[in-house]
Amino acid sequence: LGAAIDYLDGVGIEAVEARVKHLADHCRGALGRIPGLTLRDLGNERCGIVTVEAAGTDAAALVEAMRATGFAIGTSSASSTRIDFERRGMGTLMRIAPHYYNTEQEIAACADALGRLLESA
Repeated sequence: LGAAIDYLDGVGIEAVEARVKHLADHCRGALGRIPGLTLRDLGNERCGIVTVEAAGTDAAALVEAMRATGFAIGTSSASSTRIDFERRGMGTLMRIAPHYYNTEQEIAACADALGRLLESA
């Protein structure tokens, strides 16, 4: 943990924030071009967590399939944000959280893998 904090201090928290926001926006752009996916992020200032829904699919099953292709994404459900999920009528969503050490190429590859999984579903 100490080494991670030292590394972060060397990079700079502002640089990390800017990079994470850039990658998350890049991710939203890539995912937004995939038929059948709906971005569920709200707000004037979005964070580094990208939430997406694939209508008619099991989010947990897609997360497991993505893991099998080498991508670690997760799910977000009503138990995390009950009021928002219930008000918006959402089920379990996929959650992609790029970090500053990821690359644009990795984000594109993740989106491509998810798109291929949806095509074969």
